[in-house]
Amino acid sequence: MQKVHLKARAVPAQSLEIAVILLPFTSTVLHHCTSTCWQYLGVNKTLDKVHKRAYWHDQKHDTMEYVRECTTCRSGKGCRPWRNGLMQKMPVQELSGPLALLVVDTVGLLATTPRGN
Repeated sequence: MQKVHLKARAVPAQSLEIAVILLPFTSTVLHHCTSTCWQYLGVNKTLDKVHKRAYWHDQKHDTMEYVRECTTCRSGKGCRPWRNGLMQKMPVQELSGPLALLVVDTVGLLATTPRGN
């Protein structure tokens, strides 16, 4: 058992005694922390679950690798179906002189506020 101090995030900071896991059993712990009852939450939330239940050397790297390789974890988390567009320059017109281009913003009728504005 090892005493671990958890940082304050959604709950106050606390210290827990958790089990130290031998390296051959880390995949079993990761499997239980990412099983269907946890709904495949992604790397950060899975790492929080693992921190509260077990400890082993380099568990952050192992958790990131496990979630990246797990097909069910990746399918449950989802991804963005689109990509951001490329940055482009706005077209600028050459103006021939003052007031060559007039831009007007229009807004329809606005309701009067209780104070008369």
